[in-house]
Amino acid sequence: MKIRSRVVYLFIKNIPLLMIVAGAGSLFLSNIIAQKILDVKTFGLFSLHIFVFSILTISSALGIEQAIVRLLKIDEGKITVDKFLVYIILCIVMFSPLAFLLLINSFYGFDITFQLYLTIVFVVLSIVASSFFKVTGDLYSWALVINGWKYMVPLYVIMIFSLDKFVAFSVFIWSFLFLFLGVAIFLVRKFDLSFASEYKINYTLSIFLFGLISIVGFALYDFLDRIIISKKFSEVEFGRLYFQYTVVVSFSLIFMSFLSAKKTSAYKRQISKELVKKDLFHSFFLSILFCTMGLCLAFSLNLLSIVDSFYIGDYQTLYFLFFLGVVKSTYTIVSAGFNVVCSPRYLFISSIYSVFTAAICIVLFIVNVNNYGIHCVILAATILWLIRMVIIYSLTLRSIGLLEKC
Repeated sequence: MKIRSRVVYLFIKNIPLLMIVAGAGSLFLSNIIAQKILDVKTFGLFSLHIFVFSILTISSALGIEQAIVRLLKIDEGKITVDKFLVYIILCIVMFSPLAFLLLINSFYGFDITFQLYLTIVFVVLSIVASSFFKVTGDLYSWALVINGWKYMVPLYVIMIFSLDKFVAFSVFIWSFLFLFLGVAIFLVRKFDLSFASEYKINYTLSIFLFGLISIVGFALYDFLDRIIISKKFSEVEFGRLYFQYTVVVSFSLIFMSFLSAKKTSAYKRQISKELVKKDLFHSFFLSILFCTMGLCLAFSLNLLSIVDSFYIGDYQTLYFLFFLGVVKSTYTIVSAGFNVVCSPRYLFISSIYSVFTAAICIVLFIVNVNNYGIHCVILAATILWLIRMVIIYSLTLRSIGLLEKC
């Protein structure tokens, strides 16, 4: 009886992780189905659609999640929100979708439609909601919000095969809208919110602006390699890289993102230099473990002929992606501490650095990608992430030192 109770307890405790794994498994299953039923060019288009949607889930809220993590006050389950922060959130919800519509239309040629606008609005709202859940430690709701859209991707794949791809994308968008609307109505009742002018307007605005610059830099870091490849290479080449990236890098990021969310709420309660150093050490070895598992999964898919050798047979690219995955996965834990304790000054330093180095790398990528190919892009991205992680880690320790002196 005790064993059964223990199993039930562990199952309930790890439901958020299981939801994340289910979301990732849904995307993985979608890739398996898609490469079986779609030709390589159509698979490339499918990959591009999912890739653009992934960009929206990271950057469309313009970094407001960093301001939420920094400025939200929690006392005995009650959440106090700064009034000026609410005004900023409302402005982002109204104007950010329009800006991103123009961007994806000019860059990838996606049609500007009302349902696509609504999709981006709800993506922004989901990022805001997930930030609240992360700070309060409600990982069940956090996992549901960030993974809801992933559960529908297999249906999208099937619709691409049976319908016109634009009709399929439209159905996928409307399905997402109705799903999120239902989830939002249910979850919004979980908040016990109050509003007050907790901070000076200049301070709140500075935190948001630095977060905005930071998320622009982060988005460039996170997506720059695949953006360059999607523009400089064919849809077929992009589709192959997307599949390999999903198996190796995304596999590790699934678990490390969950650990990062847990660390964010834990760091809000207690943080020290020793704890951050210990977590960095553990996250590094966990990242190696998860990326190795992803690599083994890729080899197994190829050896068992589950996936066409065109997508997995390039082992050299997989090895490059392995090192990229280790660095990016380790960074997720480092950034959790930084988001909690960073001062406006250090946030500004990291933001300027991110945009500046990303701009340099854009030039280097464009100049060298034709000579050295996709491997050059992946290697440069790995070095870029490694430098970013070192800078963020150093600034985190300095911020903690300042807090300890106060």
